[in-house]
Amino acid sequence: MAIKTFKPYTPARRNMTVSAFDGVDKKAKPERSLVETLKKNAGRNSYGHITVRHRGGGNKRKYRVIDFKRLKTDMSATVQRIEYDPNRSAFIALIKYEDGTLSYILAPYGLNVNDTLFSGADADIKVGNALPISAIPVGTLIHNIELTPGKGGQLFEGKVPVFDTVAEAKKATDCNASMIFVPPPFAADAIMEAADAGVKLIVCITEGIPVQDMQKVKAFLKDKDVTLIGPNCPGIVNPAANCKIGIMPAYIFKPGRIGIVSRSGTLTYEAVWQVTNMGLGQSMCIGIGGDPVHGMTQQQAVQFFTEDPNTDAFIMIGEIGGSEEEEAAEWIKNNCKKPVAAFIAGATAPKGRRMGHAGAIVAGGKGTAAAKQEALKEAGIVVAKTPAQMGAALAEAMKNKGM
Repeated sequence: MAIKTFKPYTPARRNMTVSAFDGVDKKAKPERSLVETLKKNAGRNSYGHITVRHRGGGNKRKYRVIDFKRLKTDMSATVQRIEYDPNRSAFIALIKYEDGTLSYILAPYGLNVNDTLFSGADADIKVGNALPISAIPVGTLIHNIELTPGKGGQLFEGKVPVFDTVAEAKKATDCNASMIFVPPPFAADAIMEAADAGVKLIVCITEGIPVQDMQKVKAFLKDKDVTLIGPNCPGIVNPAANCKIGIMPAYIFKPGRIGIVSRSGTLTYEAVWQVTNMGLGQSMCIGIGGDPVHGMTQQQAVQFFTEDPNTDAFIMIGEIGGSEEEEAAEWIKNNCKKPVAAFIAGATAPKGRRMGHAGAIVAGGKGTAAAKQEALKEAGIVVAKTPAQMGAALAEAMKNKGM
């Protein structure tokens, strides 16, 4: 952008500079179909009360609607003219697509009238063209970024692209996992958005999601090829792959062949640390969460470890409430030949009292610690009496299987 300077024939003119407006059509009127009128509030606040007097009148401001995202892809467009926009510091360009659609875009330096523009993954690297971030070569100078209301188009720490929707992220990066840690009122929508975009693995860390919201999520995911971990969970870790999706401390993990599944976050860390100190290491650690309605169950996790060739034995950590541990024990009894150790949290909880997690409540005489421990022992699982004995219980289970 050329800069116009002035001779200092007055003090006010000294060091004064303005844009030269080279290439800008100064007589052009804004395209009426791409203009919105900015309303004034006449000095009134959001409650309708007058807070500033005498703010009426003035010039009617016209806002030019800018297509920041280039909504029409794989279609060429021609620059009709370059205009001055009083609403922003950058010039804007009026372009016309092949189908006759008119649109305003930000005019980068070097864009000229009658230039042909293209938007899409196959676009050339030239001034005015637009490409997905995944298709832009490293080292290319990027012009933009001005998006609202989201932050799509930005680069986090100059490396990681930010997208406005999960669908855009999936299309640009072909991602296969999503981690949800938005506030509880919005978590259910975030889970369903990720599933609808085709993400195969969803890990939800958020605590306090209403049960009714999670029931809607479960119904939505029923016919979809999606694995949901959580909510209210610490996530999952695969030490051998150096992959963590969640909030577990990485330094306590060690690559190995012991699987861990738990409804409790803190007890997960304890089990991992004990296994690491035994010199065994972990193949996979899954925190399924303690909410009443959640994604992956104990039985599904147990089945995964049973079929996983990289897992030789595993620890199952349950809690009072529900019947997941009993169902998992029945499945292990009939299908699993691997060494299994377990621990049931909440053995000292008063009957009928909600303890810890939302799902840790004994109701109707079911879900007691004694009932769960008995079911586990009948399945041949070594049950630890205290959290400190989980590692010892695993060692005993492996010894019983000749390992």
